[in-house]
Amino acid sequence: MRHFFTASIILGMLSLPSEGVACEINQYFFGTDIERIREQLGVAPSMLKISDKETLTVTGKQACRWSSDFHDLKIEFTFLYNQLVNIRLTRYPIDKPSLMIWARTQFGEFDDPGKGASLSTRNVQLFRDGSEKLLFYSIRPVRSAFEEMVEVTSKRHETLYQKYFIEVEQVLEGGEVQ
Repeated sequence: MRHFFTASIILGMLSLPSEGVACEINQYFFGTDIERIREQLGVAPSMLKISDKETLTVTGKQACRWSSDFHDLKIEFTFLYNQLVNIRLTRYPIDKPSLMIWARTQFGEFDDPGKGASLSTRNVQLFRDGSEKLLFYSIRPVRSAFEEMVEVTSKRHETLYQKYFIEVEQVLEGGEVQ
C-alpha cells in the first residue's frame, strides 16, 4: 500500500504541466545581499568591492535548475547598496511566448493592457502593479527574431532607487556625491 501511494505521488508530479514545476524566483528574496544570492546560486564569491549598483547575471540552468523549460534564460539580479531590488528573466530568441503564462501563474493577471497589445504582432508590453512588486512583461523584435522578458522590481526598496538616482544625477551634473 505504501509503495502504491509513493508511486502515485511520483506519477502525479511527472504529469504536472511545465508551469507547475516552473522557475521559483520567489526563493530569491528582495533585500538579500549579493553574497547570499551567489551562495544560493552556487556562484563563486567576488573579490571585487561591492559598488552602489551591481548586476549578477546567470543562466536559467543555474537559477531555475529544477525546470529544463527555463534553462535557456538569461537571469539578471540587480542590487542597489548590496540589496537585491530587481530580477529580470530574458529569453532570446523565442519560438512561442511562454514567460507570459509563467508570470501570470506566479504573480496573477496583468493590469489592463489597453489598445495595441497583441501577441499576434509580437510587440507587447504589460504591467502588474502589486503592493510589494512591480511586474513588467514584454515581447519585442530584436534583429531578425523576438525577445521575451519579465522584470520583477521590489517596491519596498523605493528609497534605495531614489538615493541611487540622486547620486547618479549629481555625478552627471559634475558635482560630488553627498
